[in-house]
Amino acid sequence: MIEETITIISPHQDDAALSLGNFITRRKVAPIIIVNCYTVSEYSPFHQGLNRSGVIKKRNEEDKAFRNHKQGASIRLINLDESDGPIRLKTRDMDVLLTERVLNDKDIEHLSSLRREMAGHLKGMLLLPLGIGGHIDHILACLAGLSLTKEYTSFAFYLDVPYWLRVSLDKVQQRARHIESFAGISLIPHIDTLPEAWDKRLLSKIYSSQITEKDASQIVNAPFQGEVVLTSTNSIATRLSLQAIRWTDLNH
Repeated sequence: MIEETITIISPHQDDAALSLGNFITRRKVAPIIIVNCYTVSEYSPFHQGLNRSGVIKKRNEEDKAFRNHKQGASIRLINLDESDGPIRLKTRDMDVLLTERVLNDKDIEHLSSLRREMAGHLKGMLLLPLGIGGHIDHILACLAGLSLTKEYTSFAFYLDVPYWLRVSLDKVQQRARHIESFAGISLIPHIDTLPEAWDKRLLSKIYSSQITEKDASQIVNAPFQGEVVLTSTNSIATRLSLQAIRWTDLNH
């Protein structure tokens, strides 16, 4: 297992935990940096009545609770303080946020800004969200990180939880092929092989403003508890202690 720093690009403050909670827990040696992109938010579906500053405070507290729960793992949280989709796009329509579309001029301008903000915090191995499910924040976080990988030869992608669990396997593979074409690589799905997993049902208690016990149970019952990393080289998989699986193993 590698001892170098692992930097995880997390679109929002719960995405790294939902998608890679076990992966993070199992790394007792490698320092982990979680770069949260969109931390200015009013989104708190299960903790109503908070204004923007209240939501920001609540979500910061949740992320710190996750970090503190990972005893033995070295985790550093970095917030880029970018506004999330509903604020940035001035919409509360989830259909708008979760529909893949061609990026417009404002998206491109924002992407450049996000890339600059992100660049100063990246170290070691990079783990990027694949950007599944059409969520514009996830897509932009993926593209911003991907645009910086020319400076980082070691990078991989993780499947976005819960979004990849809500679409067909064909959709997941379609997104992977898109990234393969964009980056000129070939991606193979892998799972973690290290022991000492934790009970991901705790996610509903830690991120109580974002997910319910039912949501957490669905994640736990998903293939590999939703945690899948796509790598382009065997050396990266070996360094991360990952085991290759077949795409068909992800049917759900």
